[in-house]
Amino acid sequence: MRSHRRSLPRPLKNKWLTASLGVAAAGLMAVGVVAAPSVFAADQAKVMVWKYNTPSTTSPGSLVNLEGFIKTPEGQPIPNVTATLSRTEADGHYHALLSGTTNSQGVVTFQLYPGNSAYWILSYAGGTVSSGGGQPANPAPATTKAAPNKPAQNTPANPKPADSASPSTPAESSGTPSTDSGTNGNDANGNGSTSTNNGNGAAGDNQPAAYTQPVSNTKQVSNNADATPPAAPAGTSRTFASSVSPAVAVYVQDKGQMVVSTAAQYRGRPYQYGAAGPNSFDCSGFTKFIYAKFGKSLPHSATSQAGYGSSVSRSSMKPGDLMLFGRPGSYYHAAIYAGGGNMWDAPTSGQTVGSHRIWSNDYTVRRLVS
Repeated sequence: MRSHRRSLPRPLKNKWLTASLGVAAAGLMAVGVVAAPSVFAADQAKVMVWKYNTPSTTSPGSLVNLEGFIKTPEGQPIPNVTATLSRTEADGHYHALLSGTTNSQGVVTFQLYPGNSAYWILSYAGGTVSSGGGQPANPAPATTKAAPNKPAQNTPANPKPADSASPSTPAESSGTPSTDSGTNGNDANGNGSTSTNNGNGAAGDNQPAAYTQPVSNTKQVSNNADATPPAAPAGTSRTFASSVSPAVAVYVQDKGQMVVSTAAQYRGRPYQYGAAGPNSFDCSGFTKFIYAKFGKSLPHSATSQAGYGSSVSRSSMKPGDLMLFGRPGSYYHAAIYAGGGNMWDAPTSGQTVGSHRIWSNDYTVRRLVS
């Protein structure tokens, strides 16, 4: 019975055919090696991003300004290209959120309202742009820009000065407008040149009636243009590889931590029974006062405050949660969890508002802000 499996190809038996194929393969590989740089090589653009007009830590929903740039390796801006702003997610990967186009300086700006802390990066997909950083290259300036019928003042009107050894050589003043006759007051010998022809009109035998720009004048204009480097020829381009900026951190303080920060502003205020701030507090008066700043209206009673917010287990409690000591229906103390086994509260008579160690395990946790 024959097997249905296909056998591997047998080695080539014709040594001449083998050699020919080997030479052809080597040639293709050589062409690939030579061509690879021109096909795959690309410059690495500079990409950066940073914060501006933004505090080191912001509150949730606050405005955050990010600005970045894309430049050539030499530091020239790359305008009119797309840049993408991405943020880290919980899994550690970056997620693209916004995109923008660089301006003439290669700069792109973004405005964000982040809800939590994250790292941000700016990326450029790369591509081919015209020379000069994305804008069309300007043509080189013309080298002959002098008036066609008037030579430059610093250049003799004659292509070749009059030779003192050849007095019969006519001057060219007959082809020059009369208004320019005084521009070259002296010839090579220091003599006036306006009367060289003596009215014989012989100049017309050696030069067309219309004045032609001298070669020496063309060279002079070219030298002046060389003072400023000419622009790159039109149509040239550069290819840039994809690039990513270093990450910039945007720290957003969550609302629970903001509750703790607000409570800390009242450190040292004295305890006074029945007081609800701002100069003195009792325990539930203090929690009532602090949470009111976050839009939470609470009664002035620890037992009554237990009916607000959502229940949270002790293992899941976070800074900013409300702590109520005692038993359901009979709570005797209120505080704000600060994290790390501490709480902010107005303890009792003779003491002041401050951060204190949690001194009992007999408490319930409620979450009012998140």
